[in-house]
Amino acid sequence: DVRLWMQYLDFCVQTKSGKLVSKTFSRALQMHSQNASLWLRAATWEFQENANITSARMLMQRALRTIKGRRAAELYVAYFRLEMQNLLKVLQRRKVLGLEDKDEAESEEAKDETAEEQDAAGMIQLEKKPKQADDDAEGEEGEEDEEEEEDTAPVEVNEAARQQALRGAVPIIVFQAAVSALPRSARTRQFYESFLEIAEDYPDPLSTNVCKSVRETMLKSDELGDD
Repeated sequence: DVRLWMQYLDFCVQTKSGKLVSKTFSRALQMHSQNASLWLRAATWEFQENANITSARMLMQRALRTIKGRRAAELYVAYFRLEMQNLLKVLQRRKVLGLEDKDEAESEEAKDETAEEQDAAGMIQLEKKPKQADDDAEGEEGEEDEEEEEDTAPVEVNEAARQQALRGAVPIIVFQAAVSALPRSARTRQFYESFLEIAEDYPDPLSTNVCKSVRETMLKSDELGDD
């Protein structure tokens, strides 16, 4: 029963044992892989409590490979919100460190403190690479593993990708992925507005950049006429 898992997770969180919480989430998700709320809670814990955006992203991406169709809509919205929260965190850190108007290459401290920023920029570059379908034959698992290792290798982050990340490119990528992946019946006006409502709560120019992308996609879509 999912409720029992949730209760046990509450207990694990109270013990402040990160390893126990992570292990419990893993076991629960193996048994209830179609439960969107469980995936969301796991990703939220990784980001907010464990301060691990990489693990949170991996969980959201696994969830979206597992849960398809209209039910994936709430996952995409939550993933978008997570990326917006993470980007705000990065921007606030840069402001505290005084990196907004400095050359990061001149500061070792800057290199250390912008790891999340580099991770986001790397995600943008990897997004441009062709992806292998999830339903490949099991007999090709060995080759897939090798390719996956190559895809997850460190990416040399260029300055253009870094600047794109700081302007909101990663949340936009998540939004665009949602539009591409979800069936037409799920892409209602309310669906688009849910992304706008999240983005509008953030400061400019981040809010303006992301909202502009969402609105442009809304204007191009033809499924809103029936709403």
